[in-house]
Amino acid sequence: MFSEGAGFLPAKEARRNERGGYVTSETENLGAYLTLDSEDGQVFMAYANANGNDKRDSISLTTYEQPRIQMRQNGKIVQKIPGTAPELR
Repeated sequence: MFSEGAGFLPAKEARRNERGGYVTSETENLGAYLTLDSEDGQVFMAYANANGNDKRDSISLTTYEQPRIQMRQNGKIVQKIPGTAPELR
C-alpha cells in the first residue's frame, strides 16, 4: 500500500517506540492515514481519500467542551453522539 516515496511521520513515545503516525499513499487513491497504537497494536485509524469527497462526507471527533462524534453525509448531519451535543462546524 505504501511505497518508498510515500510520506511518513512517525509518532514515538519517550522510549522511542513507534506509537502511530501519519502516512500518505502513492497508490491511485492518494489516501492519507493517521494511526495511533498501544504497545500491543493499532487502536485507531483515520483515513481520508483524496479523490472521493465531493459529497462532503465526514466524521468529526472532539473533546472540546465535551466528548462527541458527528457524522455528515452529503454535507448534512446524519448522526451526533451524544444527540444533544452542539453542531461541529
